[in-house]
Order: sequence, then structure tokens, then C-alpha cells
Amino acid sequence: MDDENLFDEDEALDFIIYDEIQKEESSPKSSGCLSIIILIATPIVLFTYKAYIAVTT
Repeated sequence: MDDENLFDEDEALDFIIYDEIQKEESSPKSSGCLSIIILIATPIVLFTYKAYIAVTT
């Protein structure tokens, strides 16, 4: 019996589980993308609204 296996007695299954855990831990989070979109869209919307108000009054 091999004591080096982390999750299961089968080495192949152990490697697959370990590889999936590593993928989940190293996957980038997408919250930065949403923040950038909000930071760019907010001034555009405000400027467009101010221009609309200026034209209609």
C-alpha cells in the first residue's frame, strides 16, 4: 500500500482529483472585469444624461 496518495488508493484517481483541485484554486476570478465595465460605463451614462438634459431644456 502506498502512503503517498492523498485522496484515494488508486494513483490515477488521486492524480485526477488533485489536478481538479489545483485548477479550481488557480482559476482567475472575474470580478475585476465587472469593476472595469462599471468604471467605464458610469461616466459615459452620466455625460450622456447631462447632455440630454442640456439639449432638452
